[in-house]
Amino acid sequence: MIEATITWTALKNMAPESTAAIQDCDAGCTQFLAWAPLSPLEESTMIHLGRLVPDDSEVRETMSTYPGSNYWLPDDLIAMAWYPYNFCEVFQRKNCNSYYLVYTEFGGHIPERRARLVLKYLILTEDNA
Repeated sequence: MIEATITWTALKNMAPESTAAIQDCDAGCTQFLAWAPLSPLEESTMIHLGRLVPDDSEVRETMSTYPGSNYWLPDDLIAMAWYPYNFCEVFQRKNCNSYYLVYTEFGGHIPERRARLVLKYLILTEDNA
């Protein structure tokens, strides 16, 4: 079976401009403005759309983060070519046009699923290759 993919441009075109556009159907979206743990219950309210890939479909396997980024800040850029975005899956909240990037963090004591809400104005598609 071929895994579905979502390109950087496709995700940028789908993403809402702000939380105001999705607040009515996804009231909990603000807890994911920065990377946050994703519980199995929370994940069950989402639909898996596919793996995030560059527009040219060449996977970037760097573990480097975007220079100057701060993973925990809500206004940090969503730098697609950099870690952890380059290892993400794309999910959509059921019955809503809110999209999330999800990956599994293996750096702690146990693996942890993490999610971040995608907002169009934060997306950076600059390549690090």
